[in-house]
Amino acid sequence: MKLKQALNILEKQKQKVLNPKYPNNNAWIVETSSFIRTFFGSDSDEYFRIKSFIAFIRAENLNTVSFKNGFGFINNNFAAPHYPTQGYMFRLGIKWGFVN
Repeated sequence: MKLKQALNILEKQKQKVLNPKYPNNNAWIVETSSFIRTFFGSDSDEYFRIKSFIAFIRAENLNTVSFKNGFGFINNNFAAPHYPTQGYMFRLGIKWGFVN
């Protein structure tokens, strides 16, 4: 019974998307998620949404640049006496959170 219902839901959504009169907006995502929530239940593992997504690129410690004897990041900052921190750092990452 659930397989038939799931195929019916997906077929309805497919027909909506293929219809040229159907507006191209986020309504499809909201409708599909509500169908999935109804079918599987909101407590199931099959139903989840990403609440927030962040992608970032960071360049840190740019103040350590040095032009003495060529170019490099060798003017390290000191966190405490005799404890230099790392020079230039390049970070690339993603972070996301889910809606329960």
